Amino acid sequence: MNAGSDPGAWNLLPGNRFDLLPTGPRLRVSVVVPHFEQQAQLDRTLAAVLAQEPAEVVVADDGSAVAPVVPAGVRLVRQDDRGFRAAAARNLGAAQTTGDVLVFLDADTVPEPGFLDALVRRAAACPDVLAVGRRRHPLSGIAAKSPADFSAKA
Repeated sequence: MNAGSDPGAWNLLPGNRFDLLPTGPRLRVSVVVPHFEQQAQLDRTLAAVLAQEPAEVVVADDGSAVAPVVPAGVRLVRQDDRGFRAAAARNLGAAQTTGDVLVFLDADTVPEPGFLDALVRRAAACPDVLAVGRRRHPLSGIAAKSPADFSAKA
């Protein structure tokens, strides 16, 4: 349903309460992580993402001097360094995906446990939704031991 065409449709999500939506079928999620010269942050982000078992993960490097190291199963694509081109890196990574839902996470953004599942369930129940998350700070000083560490300290 297009909420823009039916004024009463906005009542389906009062106060943007996506938790009130029914759950839908499990969709395949693809995660694209643009990256530039942030190996330690990338490691932390990928640990948290991979613990959530997405269908695929693509790291899109924006011209780092040295290619980032990614775990087995994570696809790495690179573009030349021509200045800050995060949007182009995101597009490069997105072109490599096959999932039903596309999630962009910056290399210094660590998703909390359950993030991908919650996001994908909402997209399945309400496919017209564009979801944008929020960030909690700071992450400095948090070791990349396990994804559970992030929600407890943030």
